[in-house]
Amino acid sequence: MKNRIDDLRDHLFESLERLKEADGESLEQELTRAKAISETAGKLIDSAKVEVQYLEVTGQIEGSRFLKGAPALNGERQPGITKQ
Repeated sequence: MKNRIDDLRDHLFESLERLKEADGESLEQELTRAKAISETAGKLIDSAKVEVQYLEVTGQIEGSRFLKGAPALNGERQPGITKQ
């Protein structure tokens, strides 16, 4: 399993596809699984938000192991990443 934001999106879309294909008893199982995946994804997203806030406060523009760094535009910071 990969541990990047893009991988999280892939897992969420896979869960959505399984929900679309499920019926009857398998639907109940997939709903339970999808809820667990959604809750876990929410925690990861909350963690990423804190990480972005940290990068903004410290003036860093590099990414992390979870979030990719934004490429510089003409050697300047990306919009939205400002030094406080």
